Amino acid sequence: MIKIADKKFIIHQKPTFLYGGELHYFRVPKNEWKDRLDKMKEAGLNMVSTYIPWQIHEKIEDDIDLTGKYWPENDLKTFIQLVKDSGMLCLVRPGPYVMSELTTDGIPLWLINNYPEALAMTQEGKPHHTRIFSYMHPTYLEKVNRWYKAVFEILAPYQIDKGGPIVMMQLDNEVGMFQWIVNQGDYSELTLSYFLRYIKDKYSSLQEANKVLHTSLTTWEDLLPLIKKLNGEYALPLHHEYGLFNRQFFTRYLSTLKDIASKYGMNVPLVVNVHGFDQVDYAKRGLRYPIGLSQLRDTMEIDGAIMAGDYYIGNLVMDNFTDIIMADALTASLQNPDQPLFSAEFQGGFQTEHPILQPTSIDLNSRLCIADGMNGINYYMFVGGYNWHDSGLFGKNHDWQAPIDFKGNLRPSYHAIKALGKSIKALGENFLESKQATDVTIGFDPDNYMTEYWVSATQAMKDRLTTLRDVGLFGLGRSLSLNNISYDALDLTKASSIPSHIKTMIVIGMPWMNASVQQKLSDYVIQGGTLVLLNEVPTMDYYGEKCNILSQALGLKLKNVEYWTFCNYDEWDSINVSELHIYEHTKGFFESIKTKETACFLKSIGKGQVYMIGILMHNERLFKEDVWASLFSKVKLNSKYSVNDRVYLSERRSSQTTYFSALNIDEYRKTLTIKRLGKLMFDGHPLILQSRQGVILPLGLILDHEVVLEYSTAELIENNTSTLIFNITAKEAWIKFSGVQKLHVSHPHTLIKDGDSLVVHLVNQDEQQITIGEFV
Repeated sequence: MIKIADKKFIIHQKPTFLYGGELHYFRVPKNEWKDRLDKMKEAGLNMVSTYIPWQIHEKIEDDIDLTGKYWPENDLKTFIQLVKDSGMLCLVRPGPYVMSELTTDGIPLWLINNYPEALAMTQEGKPHHTRIFSYMHPTYLEKVNRWYKAVFEILAPYQIDKGGPIVMMQLDNEVGMFQWIVNQGDYSELTLSYFLRYIKDKYSSLQEANKVLHTSLTTWEDLLPLIKKLNGEYALPLHHEYGLFNRQFFTRYLSTLKDIASKYGMNVPLVVNVHGFDQVDYAKRGLRYPIGLSQLRDTMEIDGAIMAGDYYIGNLVMDNFTDIIMADALTASLQNPDQPLFSAEFQGGFQTEHPILQPTSIDLNSRLCIADGMNGINYYMFVGGYNWHDSGLFGKNHDWQAPIDFKGNLRPSYHAIKALGKSIKALGENFLESKQATDVTIGFDPDNYMTEYWVSATQAMKDRLTTLRDVGLFGLGRSLSLNNISYDALDLTKASSIPSHIKTMIVIGMPWMNASVQQKLSDYVIQGGTLVLLNEVPTMDYYGEKCNILSQALGLKLKNVEYWTFCNYDEWDSINVSELHIYEHTKGFFESIKTKETACFLKSIGKGQVYMIGILMHNERLFKEDVWASLFSKVKLNSKYSVNDRVYLSERRSSQTTYFSALNIDEYRKTLTIKRLGKLMFDGHPLILQSRQGVILPLGLILDHEVVLEYSTAELIENNTSTLIFNITAKEAWIKFSGVQKLHVSHPHTLIKDGDSLVVHLVNQDEQQITIGEFV
């Protein structure tokens, strides 16, 4: 059985870290399946994920081959049986859309050619540029139903509750992505009938609809030509409604697929894949990821649904690592509260050799997400392959820089993933009980990122929201993370109120914010919270109506705005900022050189306070990291750490143990002296990290016989009851135990008595694995 509770995956009543990899059976010779599965298990993986492409299995209508009658690699049952025999779990992904670099994205060509009436349509009544189907068209769903019936007859008996390996299923892939990337929704007659029904259900009368939408409808059907040609006063409100509708429409579609799957016996949890990382660079960005989250926000209303991010960040460097932290926080804010962070497509390679993905990037990216609370990773791809049947979008080779190449050879990334798996396993089940420790919460309004479609009448709004997303939201995340201030996020549209345990919340001020969210923020401050408001105060809702609930409750009146100006603050002069929003106040700081007016101030409201930071500032210069640290300190928002060099520090905590994470993302070795809450860590001994190295170090890990591992500056990689193995990567390491009088160390060392504790000091044991045991 699989259960999801308390941010853990529980398999057969045991908390389990899902450590998976993507293997496409249809791209690997059948006689090599077992070889690849054996190598995956040897790497420490416990889960196999695979697409099941309709396009490959039904090349001719009504002739589905899932047994290998036409091609040996189509034998799905044999593959799933081999996964079961391996002892690994399985995530199955039968589409209908799978993308997967296939020529028709997993959809049979005959379906596209023979049933054009079921395709999505543009505003002009032409087939959608991507030839995607209209999700709820009965012809399309009828064909999907037949496909599901065939495939689930094989898969259903292999579910975990029946003794099989299948623990999750993904139905369709990256829903809404096609429409977004070409800026083209579905305007087919059928989909618009659903839209019309949505509008009728939302508004009690034509009069109410006309008032809110700025229309002059005499019948409901008058709305249809307007949605196809957005311009004029109604463009903004109607565009917003279309975005909200699509969220519900995508949810309806996935719910329908889940119902069909249930009809054919599938009951494992549904995985919803979120898209949004983009660019083909050495180091990619995640700036557009919130758009995918916004599109799929409502899918979390589906019972038991698991939200899973597609994380394709390229090489992890100082320029982009903070995007991953933001993606983790925003994903967690939308997913069901019992669910742990999970990535169903965690970059393990790339479809071309641009960029070349470094093993250190895979390791650092994985560690970063694990530190943020991720308890499940599926590397895409883990096994390279070959596109038979001319099915590959990029040709026959589908090697993907995978840890196991298409010939079965092991790449360096294989060994990096294997080593990390050993470290996770060594931390034990208690690690899975631990939760990310955070210092502050970001208020997340998904409606700010509903920018997947735009027309000329809404472009100005889209452009403004994009700037505030890139510079504001992701700039905030970068400034927090560079200062080792950990954060989570709260979906402001979902929460009925802001929980009282959130003492400080940061919100990126946007021109638009709906009344309900403005009221929640106002109540939060009045009832005792500290609201840090960046940039500006909202003045409108998303329908273009004036909405000043927040500014009136907080007494914030705009006085002036400066663009591309310079400011003085504390020890820094001539700080360049993109925008300076000046609100009326009596005593402030962060002074405009031009006008001598200040943009930052604190103000008491009710039992709480608002901290207005009326600036929009790019973080393109290193000194600004210190500027932000000083600004945050005004509301006692400080890092729990101080350290002598740049390194990312965070922690997860259980009731017993703190799991301290340190990542050196730079390309030089660092000898770190770290204080935590003002006290030297590791008794003042340095933590030495090599170039592009990360570690997870337990503090206060309880071992057998009441022995406690108090700390170690070397990573634990094996924990076998009374024997521990550490990976030594520096010239010196210190390992401290309490509750022990004697122990055995496999290599030369110095044993230091420290009260009731023993400290093992290792010197000149660089690149060694040290065994410690025989505790007495």
